[in-house]
Amino acid sequence: MWEYILSVEEAERVFSDFSGRICFVGHSHLPLFFIQDKQGQCQETRDHRVHLQAGFRYIANVGSVGQPRDGNPDACYLLFDDQEGWMELKRAPYTVRRTQEKMQAAGLPYYLAARLALGR
Repeated sequence: MWEYILSVEEAERVFSDFSGRICFVGHSHLPLFFIQDKQGQCQETRDHRVHLQAGFRYIANVGSVGQPRDGNPDACYLLFDDQEGWMELKRAPYTVRRTQEKMQAAGLPYYLAARLALGR
């Protein structure tokens, strides 16, 4: 079972646990990519677009539509084009205040609604 994948060291362990070319993950609410080259070296990138290279492997953390943790309150999602060979993290603004009001009306803890505006 994997926990949050937030460092190169954690990504290296995950790369050893799967054999595919790309692994899509979430739950950490942090949009980023880990890339393992042909020699097995791993690096992190927060670039929004990654071009897929032959022989390389990827872990794509798709971010979060809600409760982001990277300082950007906009919803985050990922586009993936296997034919053209790229992945791209995208952002979509939304009415944070309206969402906060709905969260409070639903009885959710205040801190969850408050952090939406900060993206933390």
